[in-house]
Amino acid sequence: ILFPPSLTYICQMSFEECNALKQIQIPDSVRLIESNAFCNCNSLAYVKIASQLTEVQRNVFYACSSLTQIDVPSSISKFDTTGINSNVKIIKF
Repeated sequence: ILFPPSLTYICQMSFEECNALKQIQIPDSVRLIESNAFCNCNSLAYVKIASQLTEVQRNVFYACSSLTQIDVPSSISKFDTTGINSNVKIIKF
């Protein structure tokens, strides 16, 4: 999926149950990902969050059964891991 450069946030439940997603890269323009934005995306395996993002709310990746890794900037101020499976690697860069 390609996000437009004008996108500043991803709203609640935007991609809920979107099983076509396999990996996503959140662009630098995004500052906020709201609750449950990608919940139940069962094919989603990898996420890279851009360095400008400041907040990821709860249950954003809830029940993403194929998710194995999330790359998160160390500068992020709020990253709620509620709903992320315990076997998912969260790598700070």
